[in-house]
Amino acid sequence: MLRSRTLRLFAATAALAASAPSIAAAQADARPTVAVLYFNNGSFGPGAKDYDMLGRGVADFLITELSSNARIRVVERDHIAKITSEQDLGTSGRVDAETAVRIGKLLGAQYMVTGGFIVTPRGDVRLDSRAFDVATSRIVHTESVTDKSDNFVPLIGKLAEKLNTGMKLPEIPKRTGAAPAPTPGSVGAAPAAEQKVPFAAVSLYAKALGAKDRGNKAEAVTLFKQALDKFPEFSKAKAQLKDLGA
Repeated sequence: MLRSRTLRLFAATAALAASAPSIAAAQADARPTVAVLYFNNGSFGPGAKDYDMLGRGVADFLITELSSNARIRVVERDHIAKITSEQDLGTSGRVDAETAVRIGKLLGAQYMVTGGFIVTPRGDVRLDSRAFDVATSRIVHTESVTDKSDNFVPLIGKLAEKLNTGMKLPEIPKRTGAAPAPTPGSVGAAPAAEQKVPFAAVSLYAKALGAKDRGNKAEAVTLFKQALDKFPEFSKAKAQLKDLGA
């Protein structure tokens, strides 16, 4: 156990050294910095394990929505995935308060957002979020939102607005039209068409992110393509496939 902890500490230190330039750049940026970690699966009953990767999808979409606010800086998902894999979160993906704050310091973030979700057999989704001040380890805001699973993307947008307000961040500018397609790093708000993405496509997309984070390119490509089969206008899946060279 001690050897395992030592190896994880060494890996985290190495990751911190590798990310030093980006952290230095973040410190030079006066905007509040926010990072979003995986959400924990609190679903129960038959099929609950099938949603284990959905927490990555929640984080990915939430990063996209928060990134529509140019007055804050949001850490890209791929950078977070690299750090969390070094912290031995790649398999379980479960994040507690202590872990969130520790990773926040590695990322140079001012605020860390994480939480949990429940998918019910009736097709409802509940998202429970917590925002931590990394410097003090204090919870500065909690938020919960609930809707039908096929309203997943609008629900994430609602959560982003509530978190932005609750953390007392600069106001999100009002949208005047459809946003451009997001990059694999999830920068920019979801396009208008993507507001209608079915939950089945979201679930496949989240599983694909898990495969990508594990380094399983073939599985990730297959799952991203399956998500596109469910929703051909899924620009986030298209961007991920392009990033993978598929």
